[in-house]
Amino acid sequence: VYGLGAVKGVGESALDSIIEDRNTNGPFQDLFELCQRIDLRKANKRVLEALIKSGALDSFGQERAVLLASLPKAVKSAEQAARNQAIGQADLFGGVVSTHTRAEYVKAEPWSEKQRLEAEKISLGLYLSGHPLNRYKAELNKMVSTKIKNFSMGRERSLKIAGIITGFRTVTTRKGDRMAIVTLDDHTGRTDIAVFPELYQQHRDSLAKDSIIVVEGEVKVDRFTGNYRFNTSDILSLEQARNLYSKGILISLNSGEDTEQRLAQLQTELLPFKGGRCSVFVDYQRDDTTARLNLGNEWRVLASEELLENLDKLLGPEHVQVLYA
Repeated sequence: VYGLGAVKGVGESALDSIIEDRNTNGPFQDLFELCQRIDLRKANKRVLEALIKSGALDSFGQERAVLLASLPKAVKSAEQAARNQAIGQADLFGGVVSTHTRAEYVKAEPWSEKQRLEAEKISLGLYLSGHPLNRYKAELNKMVSTKIKNFSMGRERSLKIAGIITGFRTVTTRKGDRMAIVTLDDHTGRTDIAVFPELYQQHRDSLAKDSIIVVEGEVKVDRFTGNYRFNTSDILSLEQARNLYSKGILISLNSGEDTEQRLAQLQTELLPFKGGRCSVFVDYQRDDTTARLNLGNEWRVLASEELLENLDKLLGPEHVQVLYA
């Protein structure tokens, strides 16, 4: 449960009008009824978009992408119903036409988990229904030497950690060079990492807020604050780390009538990413046997986020896996 007042872009007057109608006339049944019952001059389209992105309208039982795609239609329908009511439009029997029409949602492809969480972050300022690192947890565990929560107090040592950038600021050194202080969150804790000038200049494009990075360095305890300080010696984006540390991409295929079509689609998806260092393996299963096939050096690919998302959509996430030693 999360307070409606914390949704960014939703003012108090808009919320008061929505809650007042809900208390008076009962729960809203769908997006179309919501738009027809509330005062759209106070709770306008921008307000409704923020409510959808935050998840406040999930109880309507529709994907957030569907709600957002249907919003213009719902607002237009509500405005037409208001005009009809204002002029007293009547049916053949002299009664006023109902202001609520049957909801017919616009079809839309569901958001990915990444899109859903990004929308929550924009509308709420935080991730509410999950965490961006959840889908990469198994991968990151293969890349790092420890979690932030396991930093040892008072011991200086070389570590490899990974996380999402939640804060970023630059500072000027005594020599006049620019360096960065980056706040990294690995879902077990947070720590500030110091990125000194030379390294900052090399990797400044990878240090955007909400980016996932893998960093090597030495953890120390700041003698003034008592907090941990991580002095960074190397930085990798998630994509760079995946291509450096992984053995390959494993794809599972079952034999069937659509096997040839699936293989053609798989070739189409892999083709734009050829030329990388990541091998592609296929576990091909028939009723009587299973074999792992290596597509060979010709089909080595760049294991980018775009490729993995495309393969997930084509085959299903359960049939796509990044292999590590």
